[in-house]
Amino acid sequence: AAACLTDLIQAGCVSPGAQDSSLDIGLEQFQAEFSKLAIVEGWAPFPEIPLYQKVMEAEFDRLPTSLRAMHSTIGDGAASGQAVVQRGRHPVGALLCFLFGFPPSGQYGLRVHFRKDKSSDLWVRYFGQHRMKSRLRQAKGRLVEQFGPLDFYFDLTREDQGLKMTLKRWTAFGVPLPLGLAPRVEAREWDDAGRFQLSVSISAPLVGLIVRYDGHLAPERAVAL
Repeated sequence: AAACLTDLIQAGCVSPGAQDSSLDIGLEQFQAEFSKLAIVEGWAPFPEIPLYQKVMEAEFDRLPTSLRAMHSTIGDGAASGQAVVQRGRHPVGALLCFLFGFPPSGQYGLRVHFRKDKSSDLWVRYFGQHRMKSRLRQAKGRLVEQFGPLDFYFDLTREDQGLKMTLKRWTAFGVPLPLGLAPRVEAREWDDAGRFQLSVSISAPLVGLIVRYDGHLAPERAVAL
C-alpha cells in the first residue's frame, strides 16, 4: 500500500495533508506491485452455510441424512409431501389461524418453497391451495421465525432421530413479550426409514389447541451431503 501511495503522490494525484487515501488505491495498483514479486493472486467465493447449520453448528452434522438434506438447500429450492391438519375449536384459535394463514382441518398435499435473500430465508408453505409464509434467520445462536411483526426465537436441539424446536423468546415489533403469554409450540422433525417427518402443534392458555399439522416432505432437488 505504501508503494502504491508513493506513486500516487509523485504523480500529483493526492492532495497534501493528512487524509484517508484508501479509496484512492484500486486493485489495479496492487496488481502492478504484486507482478514484481513471487505472488500468485486469485479469488474464490466464500462457501455459504445453510441456516440450520449456522444455528446448530457441529450438531447439524449428526442429524439423520433426510434432515440434513431438507435443511441444506442454498438459494431457491422446494420440497413436497403430504400433511394432515387439525384445527382447534375456540373462536380465538380460528381467528389466529386465519391471520397466520393456517388451513382448515383436513388432509393436503404439502409443498414448501425456499428462497434466500440477504438477511433471511423466506419459506412459503402450500397446503393444497392455502398459502402460509414466514421468514427465518439466525440471531444469537437461535432460529428466529418471523410472522409479520412477531418474531419467535427457538433453540434447535438434536435428538436421537431428529431435532426439536423450543420457544425461548418472542417479540412484537422488536419489543420483548412475556414468555408466559407465548403460544405453546411443540415442533419436531425426525427420520422414519429415510423419510423426513415433521409435527407441529400450537396451543395457547385459555384457548387450547390452535392448530396441529403432521406430515412428511422430500426435497425436490437433490442435495450433495
